[in-house]
Order: sequence, then C-alpha cells, then structure tokens
Amino acid sequence: MKTQFYFCFKILLLILAFCINPTVSSQKIESNQINKFSTEQGLSSNLIYNILQDKKGFIWIATEEGLNKFDGKNFTHFSVNHGRYSLSHNHTQTLLLAPDGNIWAGTSDGLNIYDYKSDSIIKVRNNTSPLKLVYNDITYLTAGTDRKKTWIGTYGTNKSFMP
Repeated sequence: MKTQFYFCFKILLLILAFCINPTVSSQKIESNQINKFSTEQGLSSNLIYNILQDKKGFIWIATEEGLNKFDGKNFTHFSVNHGRYSLSHNHTQTLLLAPDGNIWAGTSDGLNIYDYKSDSIIKVRNNTSPLKLVYNDITYLTAGTDRKKTWIGTYGTNKSFMP
C-alpha cells in the first residue's frame, strides 16, 4: 500500500511540474509559412525546371515559358522578344550563379547571362564571338571545383568554359 502511495505521489508531482513550469508545458512552436506561386500570381509558367537564390536575395526560376526573377513580392519576366530582358529561347532548363554574381541561364537555344551591371541579358550561341558554344541546347550548368571553370552540359556534348 505504501509503495502504491509513493507511486501516485510521484505521478502527481510530475503532472504539477509540467503544469507549473511554462518552459516544459508550453514550448513555442514556430510555424514556417509556405506560399504557393503560380501563373495566377505572375509566374510565367507552372512547369519549373530550376530555382536558385542570388547574392542579393532574389529568387530566379527557370520555366518552360522563360526566366523569372522574384523579389519577394513581384516577378520580372525574361523571355524571347522582351527588350533588354530578351532570351534566346523561352524554354529555360538550368541556372547557375556565376562567381561574379551574374546569373547564367541555359535554354534550348543558347546560354543567356544576366549581367547585373547593365541590367540586361547577354546571349551566347554557337555563332557568337568571342564566346562560342558547340551546341545551343544547354541542359546543365555547374561550377568546377576550383570555381575557375564552368561546365556546360548540352544534348550534344559537355564543354568546359573558362570565363
């Protein structure tokens, strides 16, 4: 009987400890809100191939219908025939944050480099100079381990590019 009393007493003390101590009974639970963005909110396409965040905090989204830059509230579109934001092709497949801070976007018809200094797109294709591609269909971009070379993957071949 005495053991049963001590057992009940210990349980009661534990319950009181949880009720009295606010750090034990009410831990703050942080909720991270997830927002959904689609064409209804201004994204150029709901089919997304790649996403990256640059050094300035902008989110870059490669889609079937072009490149999008998101500032946290609004989207800026980069697509074919869009003035200084004109891409060589809308089908943007891959993105890379270059060591100089510029954004490289590989499309089905060439490499497009967003230049922060001029706030415009520089197009690189198999017929441009001084930079030339072997094939225009860019499927993958990645920085080399030494960050001095960029590897460009295409449907035809892989080519090392030195900026």
